[in-house]
Parts: sequence; C-alpha cells; structure tokens
Amino acid sequence: IKYVKKNILEGHIGDVDPNSVFLGLPLFRSHGIFLYDREKYKDALARFDEALFMAPEDKQSRTWRASTYVKMQQYEEALKDAEELLRLDPSNLNALYNKAEALHLMSEFEQALMFNHRGLKLRTKPPVFEDGVLAVSFVQANMETLFLVDLVCK
Repeated sequence: IKYVKKNILEGHIGDVDPNSVFLGLPLFRSHGIFLYDREKYKDALARFDEALFMAPEDKQSRTWRASTYVKMQQYEEALKDAEELLRLDPSNLNALYNKAEALHLMSEFEQALMFNHRGLKLRTKPPVFEDGVLAVSFVQANMETLFLVDLVCK
C-alpha cells in the first residue's frame, strides 16, 4: 500500500497493469481525485477517463469526471455524464447536482431550477440544492438588469 500511495503522490502509475480492474480502477480514480483537489483538471480528467475505460459503469469515476467537466467549463460533457449517472442510478444526488449546475451554467435556468427542486426534495442538508434554487431564482428575477449591466460594461 505504501508503494501505491507513493506512486500516486509522485504521479507514477505507469507500472500498473491496465487490465487489472481490481488494482487499476481505484488507483486511476484516486489519482484523479488527487489531481482534482489540486485543480489540475486536465490531468484529472485523463485519469477518470482511464478508470471509465476499465469500468464504464463505475459511478464514482463518472461523478468525479462530471465535476471535472464543470470545473473545465465543458458543460455539455458534464451534462452527458450526469444524465448517464441518473440512468444508472436515478437517486444519485451528486449526478442531480452536477446536472443542475451544468444546466445553470449553460443558462438553461428553467431546467436547472427543476433539478435543484428535485434535489431539494430528496435532501435539504448540505444546502447545495437550496443554494442552486436561490441562484437560479435570482438570475431569473434580475435577468433584464443583468443583461443591461453586461451591455453597459462592454
């Protein structure tokens, strides 16, 4: 285990047999999370892709990849991953959150509001869905003002 942790921290995972799902999958996912936490999203995305190549229905890797896509402002890709997760597990709150966030950032406010409300029904704490409802509601209520401010600032 020390060897595996050391290699993850140093970024040396090339020694891993890519056909070993039992060893490779958690290793690639863990390395991806490590890189994500350090805001190295492009490298993290590569690790999550490798994990999903080994196990296409791995929910954890797909959840992390969707979050990474959001951070990289690739909202269409984040939306695809979130929808696939919801197909695999309709009660997956992380997928619901990623979908709502991606829709919000794509300016699909009605749909974002709907998915934030769905999440809020399922879980009130932590208040991420409530925050999403408030953010989308604020944008909708102030759309005209925000548009005029944007025009003036250009």
